[in-house]
Amino acid sequence: MSIYLLNVINAGTDSAPSPSLCFRGKWLPKMGFISGALVKAIPKPGGMEFILRDEYIFSYSELVASVRRQGGKLLNVCCNKPVLETSGSYLHSAGIYCGDALIARYDYGLIQARKLPEMAKTVIVTSVKNQDTGKPDPKVWLIGDWLPDFGFTPEMPVAAISEPGQISFGIIERCGDLCLSSQNTMKLIQVHKTRDWGKGYPYMRAPNSCLDKAGFIIGDVLLVSCEYGIITLRKLDFEGLGF
Repeated sequence: MSIYLLNVINAGTDSAPSPSLCFRGKWLPKMGFISGALVKAIPKPGGMEFILRDEYIFSYSELVASVRRQGGKLLNVCCNKPVLETSGSYLHSAGIYCGDALIARYDYGLIQARKLPEMAKTVIVTSVKNQDTGKPDPKVWLIGDWLPDFGFTPEMPVAAISEPGQISFGIIERCGDLCLSSQNTMKLIQVHKTRDWGKGYPYMRAPNSCLDKAGFIIGDVLLVSCEYGIITLRKLDFEGLGF
């Protein structure tokens, strides 16, 4: 299955909020969610399931009644662009509210969306072409104005410490004990600042050797845990999210 990240926006007003989900992209028709397709939106514990109905429907009224009994809705994929969206208080029965962050896995005819832990950040292991071999190497960037909130300011030296299933980034002056105990596995990196995105954003990149030792591969979804001076990356536990 492939991954899609999204946030729950407010389709209502401040006084009467209405949560809204929107899936968009060329992947939708590839998964059978073509223009005008009929989709069942069913609340599940901690998330939603969107199930394509592309077979013959013997009784439309019975289908509507069945979906309503499950607390869901019948939707149609947008007719002029690959967009599937839904909103309304029925999403509350799945524990979904405005401002929530969701992760979705999709395959042909099925989209499963689950709520991420509160205040969680995620990053996907992407790829970059290796100039020597021509093959893709895994790549993880941490970028954004949120980095200085945790002490990671431009030019700051950082220790990247890896172990199976995890990479930790620590500001050296605040995590000396951790660095001393991990000298053999530690890599020194630096927080940089982009130069081509207007005002510029702080960023840092995980060394390839750390990704290899952690076992992170292209396409992995990582959960980002933050405290002042330390940022930790771990593989997302899909089973724990209810997938």
